[in-house]
Amino acid sequence: MAIRYLDGRRLSRAVIAGSRFVADRAEPLNKINVFPVPDGDTGTNVASTLQQISAGISRVRQRHIREMSRALAEEAVGGARGNSGAILAQFFCGFSEGLPDSPRISAGDFGAAVVRASDSAYGAIARPVEGTILTVIRDWSAYVARRARDVADFAQLLPDSLAEAKKSLENTPKQMKALAKAGVVDAGGQAFVYLIEGIVRYLREAARGGIVEAPAEEVKAAIFDKTSESILFRYCTEVLLEGDRIDRDALRREAALLGDSIVVAGGATRVRLHVHTNEPERLFELMARLGEVAQTKIEDMHAQHETRFDQNRASRVGVVTDSTCDLPPTLVEELAIGVVPVRVYFGSENYLDKVTIMPSEFYARFSVTDVAPKTSQPPPADFTQVFQNVATHSGALVSVNLSAAVSGTHQAAIVGGRAVKNATIEHIDSRNVSVGLGLIVRAAAEAAAAGKSAAEVAAVARDAVDRTRLFIAVPTLEHLVRGGRVSPVRGFIGKLLGLLPVLTITPEGKAEPAAKARGFAAARARMMKLLFEAADLGTSARRFGVAHCDAPSLADAIAREIRERYPESDVMIVECGPALGAHGGPGALAVAVLP
Repeated sequence: MAIRYLDGRRLSRAVIAGSRFVADRAEPLNKINVFPVPDGDTGTNVASTLQQISAGISRVRQRHIREMSRALAEEAVGGARGNSGAILAQFFCGFSEGLPDSPRISAGDFGAAVVRASDSAYGAIARPVEGTILTVIRDWSAYVARRARDVADFAQLLPDSLAEAKKSLENTPKQMKALAKAGVVDAGGQAFVYLIEGIVRYLREAARGGIVEAPAEEVKAAIFDKTSESILFRYCTEVLLEGDRIDRDALRREAALLGDSIVVAGGATRVRLHVHTNEPERLFELMARLGEVAQTKIEDMHAQHETRFDQNRASRVGVVTDSTCDLPPTLVEELAIGVVPVRVYFGSENYLDKVTIMPSEFYARFSVTDVAPKTSQPPPADFTQVFQNVATHSGALVSVNLSAAVSGTHQAAIVGGRAVKNATIEHIDSRNVSVGLGLIVRAAAEAAAAGKSAAEVAAVARDAVDRTRLFIAVPTLEHLVRGGRVSPVRGFIGKLLGLLPVLTITPEGKAEPAAKARGFAAARARMMKLLFEAADLGTSARRFGVAHCDAPSLADAIAREIRERYPESDVMIVECGPALGAHGGPGALAVAVLP
């Protein structure tokens, strides 16, 4: 059956079919991943990018091909992962820009658009290298444009172009010594060929009346040095920026000062930046000056490289939480805890908690602004990204998040986890906040580090949920009223009488008053009395957490008081993040115990 035109519906179906074909071959692609670094995640990254695109465009009911292509490009920029994923995103952006403004296109129009897409993909790279996905895209696009002069039928044009793409792919080891030495073709180029092959199979089989799944072929893994010394820049880092007129050239210049493998995908209002760097936090800081940071990603390529030779991934358990969990950064790093940042808002300014704004910066802003800061839960896509990152090292995940009774964060984690296919995920409602959540997550992460199974780690977390108690004292009701946690009437009466609440988290996970006191000193004393009563319920070692909102001296005094009463106890001190700080305000304190 001849196909004389392409419209939005046909484009959507073809891309979704090609994406599924690639997703089924993610692991073979990982095995041959050599360039730009041998971190073994090209298949995972490209498959994730295409799955994000497919999920997005499957919800779009649009027959106009240019409108559909715009939706496709938006999803690609928003969901791109890794070097090849970012290049594909810019390819789809260029394809959209190269289409005529008409509901459907001819083979000739398609040929011109893919050449524009190829040029756009090359333009996204600071230093293009031949023998990569770029080369395969260019050779395929050039062939499509030439062939479209004589062939008007997509059902013939695309199968013919697949042979050309495969020919270009087979030539990549001749263009790059690293590929020849490893005995493989370029993984990104192979992913693009798989995409075209999936589309061609869809066209053929749909014409025959049914789709037949094709098993992924066995591939020989790349041969290379097992040491990671060749990875000069440790972290694969990505930033999604949004704004009115984002200066892509400025992004590229700033990124070039901190790393390599730079890809800039997107347009003037939404840009995905991919960089390999040793200073991801510095990169985020620089990017925040050029646009609004909507999303970030950091992957340790040294660890990924070592994981390729690790036979124990399937039995390893990863622990993930959200940034309302207050733990010392050294513990988060030491226990390899994945953290999904919540959003922090000062008016129209948007930050990522503990990524683009640290607690100390938050309180500095708090003290000089009349705008009440607000927080919001991470979107499910942010959880998906962190889950997938942690799953590169772990066969199972335990996700422990902010109490479902006070936020939709736990539900967002559940939704985000549905897109993760390479690991099982156990979701646990902490029924706690701040440093209380921190004690629970720490217990789970230590169990995982000790080699416990996923079921055992989840059991440790649930046990900690049941036993952890948290109490909060605030120096003023002002911020609780401003944030809507206390009504203005109750706030006025409390101020009039000098009464301050001592808050606790109930067994159901809700924040409620546990006591009242006149003045902050009395509230702190009452808070400590409640803490010690809870601690005395235990008969063995106790673990405490003290969190402060820009009040380190008060936190130190509380920690000394705890150690005097329980000399053998573990007491950790941490500065509260914005999740508690936005409601408690500077000077607020939280104490928790896990007896």
